[in-house]
Amino acid sequence: MSGLLLELRRQIAHNRRKAAYEERMRASAQEEKPQEVFSQKTKRDKSRTRKYSPKVQERKVNVVSREDFLLSQIDEFRERAKQLQSLLDSRETEAQELQTLVDERRGESRCSGADSRGT
Repeated sequence: MSGLLLELRRQIAHNRRKAAYEERMRASAQEEKPQEVFSQKTKRDKSRTRKYSPKVQERKVNVVSREDFLLSQIDEFRERAKQLQSLLDSRETEAQELQTLVDERRGESRCSGADSRGT
């Protein structure tokens, strides 16, 4: 049950992050469109050369590297969450086994106590 809740929370958080990310990307794309139009005009003026300015390439590389870094952090976080969930599951299993053992010993002590009183 706790694993299901964790997965549900993870999915909700993922969807929220994805929506926020897409919104930011749309906003940044709208900001960059006038620059793209300007760069397209200058490209046509320069006898249709296809070289991009270093600043535009650098900006794209920075955005991509930032996105890659964030994605790697998300992957690491997911892996850690899986490890913690498996640890939690193993602890719950151990707790159930110990509780079963305690219940058995209580039952034995009650039976032996009743036997000594009866004789």
